[in-house]
Amino acid sequence: MRSILFFICIFITTAFSQQRIKQDSSLFDFWVGEWDLTWNDPHGSVAAGTNIITKILDGKVILENFTGLTGQAKGYKGQSVSILDNRTGVWKQTWVDNQSAYLPFTGGAEGKNRFFEQEFIKNGKLHKGKMIFHDITEEKFVWDWMQSTDSGATWTTQWSIRYTRKK
Repeated sequence: MRSILFFICIFITTAFSQQRIKQDSSLFDFWVGEWDLTWNDPHGSVAAGTNIITKILDGKVILENFTGLTGQAKGYKGQSVSILDNRTGVWKQTWVDNQSAYLPFTGGAEGKNRFFEQEFIKNGKLHKGKMIFHDITEEKFVWDWMQSTDSGATWTTQWSIRYTRKK
């Protein structure tokens, strides 16, 4: 009797975990597509770029290709890969760019918003970075890059990009 109960518990736990992962696997599907981007440079002019987001490796990995076209980000290029880690149920992203940056993130959802975040030590002090995708519709959304130097008590927007789906 105990062994039957044990196997029932394992089956229910496994089924629940697979259901949770399956449900969460589409969390960033809104991002897939070709996007025109605009943002305000620090001096106030509007800058532009593109971002092409595709699913690769049997649809399990999201590949991002960012290009800055005008303004201070002209010539800036970056790529990320994002995946739902089936072992933990946590989204993970790795960003690399043509300025030799390597940034690892973890992500998920906060209400209707989606995010990727990281922590790092700089000059002996904990810093946090967070990308927040918000005001999400099928045709547009806003992406904010936020930073905190006080363990997340206060956040400062460093870069806010308006995404519009290419027609």
